[in-house]
Amino acid sequence: LDGQDEAGTLGWGAPDSMGRAQPSRRGLQSGSTCGQGDGGGSTETFPGGQLMTPAQQAILQGFLADRGLGLGSDEVWALCYSSPNGHPKNHQSEWHSRCDGHARTVVVGTNQHGFVFGGFSGHAWNDGSNWVREDGGQFIFRLAGPGLGAEAWDDSGSNTNFQLNSANRWPLFGSGNDLTFGYNGALG
Repeated sequence: LDGQDEAGTLGWGAPDSMGRAQPSRRGLQSGSTCGQGDGGGSTETFPGGQLMTPAQQAILQGFLADRGLGLGSDEVWALCYSSPNGHPKNHQSEWHSRCDGHARTVVVGTNQHGFVFGGFSGHAWNDGSNWVREDGGQFIFRLAGPGLGAEAWDDSGSNTNFQLNSANRWPLFGSGNDLTFGYNGALG
């Protein structure tokens, strides 16, 4: 799957109590909830986005929980980038300026064919390395597609290039371009 014909892309950073980068409110739309334990009365784990249904959010949170990567019951992911909410999609620096620094991110995209897909990264996108070779629980997933159900794919063990950290690229999972967003600088 790739985001070359995407209809929208979102990125969320997780609240993190393990001494790693904390989410910020930068890039959030007015009224969105953010941060650890802010309660806010929201039932959404991924607030502010427009690409996932509540059922898809629950499936994604299940994928994360199954891998020991879920959030506490009073925590929500902080939206850091959203092309449907109007964040510019003409250059990857737009995504990096909003999402770099989050220790854990979830990236979700849709395309014109009805697929909802994405990836989880357990490492910040700006950690200074080229390929992240340390397994931080990265996985890619499909939440919906014509005639297809939700499915997640973990590391196969045959390659240790989990994510490409490059200011010149949109999010990229796997050295075989297993999941990539954008092409030639533009999203979509």
